[in-house]
Amino acid sequence: MNHERHFWVEGKGILGGMFQDPQNLKLSDDIIGIIVQLTFAHALEFDLYIPPFDFYDELTVSHIQYIGDSLKLQTAKRLGFRMKREDI
Repeated sequence: MNHERHFWVEGKGILGGMFQDPQNLKLSDDIIGIIVQLTFAHALEFDLYIPPFDFYDELTVSHIQYIGDSLKLQTAKRLGFRMKREDI
C-alpha cells in the first residue's frame, strides 16, 4: 500500500488475480474483509489431510529404518568447522 491507499496483493488462486490493478484500487475496510476471507478460504482448501494420531501410535525400529532407507538421504556429511589437518 502506498501513501494514497492504493494497494496490490500477491497470492495464489483467486487472490492472486483479483487485486492486480493498483492504479484503480484503494484499500478500505470492505476490501480488507474480502482479502481476509479469501485468504482463509484458500488456507482451508489446501489444509493438510493427515490420518488420525492414533493411527501412528506405535512405530517399530525396522519401520523407522525402512523410512530412512527409502528417503535416500546422505547423512555422512560433516558439519561444523574444518581443521587444518583435514586440508593436508
